[in-house]
Amino acid sequence: MADGQIVLVTTDPLEGGLPLRTVYFVAEADPVKAEALIAAVMAPNEKVEALGVLPEAAVKAIGLKLGDFKRSDDRKGEVDDELDEALKGTFPGSDPVSLESPFVPGSPRRKSN
Repeated sequence: MADGQIVLVTTDPLEGGLPLRTVYFVAEADPVKAEALIAAVMAPNEKVEALGVLPEAAVKAIGLKLGDFKRSDDRKGEVDDELDEALKGTFPGSDPVSLESPFVPGSPRRKSN
């Protein structure tokens, strides 16, 4: 087994309004192939976009085999728990990049005693 992909599907409502977003976990390492697997079952008003890597441990924890995919809200609580457990062993690669810094540029450095 290998890493998978996290794929976002954005659905533009036919009658207008805000788009709906759904996340899928795909057991396919190649983002283009992962997008194609999901796009094959989507409607024309749905945009498919691979967001990033789903670590191998998470693919196994969800129970996916190569080419399988699962919607993120299927078994919502169970999948979240399984992903949390699987991602614990992938630190620091699983941690999102912080967009904010706790430090202010040009501020004085803290002195340690």
